[in-house]
Amino acid sequence: QSMCTQVAALAVARRAGLQPGAPITPLAPPPADPRPVTSAELTVLWRRMIVDWPLLDDEVQLAIAASGRRTAPDLLVMALARARTDAARHARVVRAGGALAQWLIDLQPHLRSRVAKPPAADVVSALPPLSVPSDLMAMATQSPTRFADHLRSEFEAGAFGAPHRALLVNLIARMPVPALLPAAQQLGRVHPGRSSIGLAMALADLATVRHHLLAYVHADPVLPSEPTDP
Repeated sequence: QSMCTQVAALAVARRAGLQPGAPITPLAPPPADPRPVTSAELTVLWRRMIVDWPLLDDEVQLAIAASGRRTAPDLLVMALARARTDAARHARVVRAGGALAQWLIDLQPHLRSRVAKPPAADVVSALPPLSVPSDLMAMATQSPTRFADHLRSEFEAGAFGAPHRALLVNLIARMPVPALLPAAQQLGRVHPGRSSIGLAMALADLATVRHHLLAYVHADPVLPSEPTDP
């Protein structure tokens, strides 16, 4: 539809007697980047994540950079625009996006970080610290199954409620990946009559989204960009 509209506008201009102007310098393409791009599924899930669980974005950007991939262009533009007010997060997005990220910033200055002072390299490479209950984190590290069972029993006993939301969200966002699905499954089994069922369901969703995000980043083997001779 957009192409047809442009063709029609050009036809009208030519019939009116307008002549094309002098040719302009073609836009230079971004530098070549042989890394494969992230999947469309990751982009779709990232859009949802940003609405519901934006604190996961830092881990996603670091995971993309570490996976041998680069951020898909449509996701990269959204991530750059969102991270403009956080220098460290913006740097993580640029690192995951590679050469295309800087090319986009030069082409669209509004995507540049609004923070003048660049962050230290060690800050960019690390996840932002979150306050996490140490006893629960230790349990999740030692035995995902035991941790998931304990989490459900605590909800069933009424030990967790709205005042614990922030700490529990931080816990799910930082606990080991193997514990995510067991935790989500057990949280989804909390009795619907419990007063904290809403919090349990929210945490189950967070655990599931985090698991799927990291799975999509590492879903396919990283193949060379060009075939090699056997």
